[in-house]
Amino acid sequence: MQADLCIIVAAAGLGARFGGKLPKQYMKLGEHTVIEHTLMALRRAFPTVTLIVTLHPEDRWFHLLDLKDEKICPIVGGLNRSDSVWNGLEYLKAKDKPPAWVMVHDAARPCILVSDLHKLVKGCFHKPPGGVLAIPSTDTLKQVQHDNVITKTINRNTVWRALTPQMFEFKKLHVAYERARASKIEITDESSAMEFAGYTPHIIEGNPMNIKITYPHDLFIAEHYLALFQHKETQSA
Repeated sequence: MQADLCIIVAAAGLGARFGGKLPKQYMKLGEHTVIEHTLMALRRAFPTVTLIVTLHPEDRWFHLLDLKDEKICPIVGGLNRSDSVWNGLEYLKAKDKPPAWVMVHDAARPCILVSDLHKLVKGCFHKPPGGVLAIPSTDTLKQVQHDNVITKTINRNTVWRALTPQMFEFKKLHVAYERARASKIEITDESSAMEFAGYTPHIIEGNPMNIKITYPHDLFIAEHYLALFQHKETQSA
């Protein structure tokens, strides 16, 4: 399966909500940056897969990382996430032999478990055109108007929180992105593009520790999770 898979790592964000002097993917979590933890997790799960890392056009930090991996391929991303993923898809399409499957993961999710990555591949491989890691909502959900007035309570049993990575057949995802962009549809994740194209992605339940670094306090949570992962690996060794 690894021979038919490539992974796009969306890493072009500047972290406007995060604030700070550095984009959030370059903040330190222990000895490594957020993006290094993310890339190491992907590499542990898929030792031979090419990782396409989409960077902001003005990124000046990635080349400073101590990455010694010939299959990590940085390319220029876009000014938003969907543009960056599109650039990654276009890059792969131009290859002599594009992959059968593509996985897209956010660089700001360093706590992805190897077991979840393998679970996603297995689930998608048996259920084309693919699917997403997600977790069921445990909160009561409210729909509100622009002035924060509640209009109704949503049945949380029908709602899941989409995570990354998300994995789809490459040709179908490329076409889905192409159609959504042509129609000026907002693409918030790969599943939204596939849904617009008429596909029905599958849900693969993931681990709630797969958090996205959005605000400064998320770094403390992620550091705790990563230390927990390391402790479990040490105990099982």
